Amino acid sequence: MSIKKRPDIKPVDAEAFIRGADTSREEPAQTPPKGNDLPWRDANPRIKKGINLRLDEVQWAKLKFISENSPLSIQRFIMSVLEPAINEKIQEIIEEK
Repeated sequence: MSIKKRPDIKPVDAEAFIRGADTSREEPAQTPPKGNDLPWRDANPRIKKGINLRLDEVQWAKLKFISENSPLSIQRFIMSVLEPAINEKIQEIIEEK
């Protein structure tokens, strides 16, 4: 019995692959759920999820300045600005549909 060093790989149809990556055929946005179907309805606010936020050096220096010259940490400042923006955008999306 011999050990394979590589798995068997199926050949890829290059044209199908390229068509699958075509972003010009983006589907329209879904209709937002209503009432009890909202995706955060059963979410646990105690469970924290992380995201990767890329900032340039100028933005980072400004956030650090805010943090050093106010009682807010960078995290708390971002959340204080982000939470109202999230709620506003959700309301805007729901009212559009």
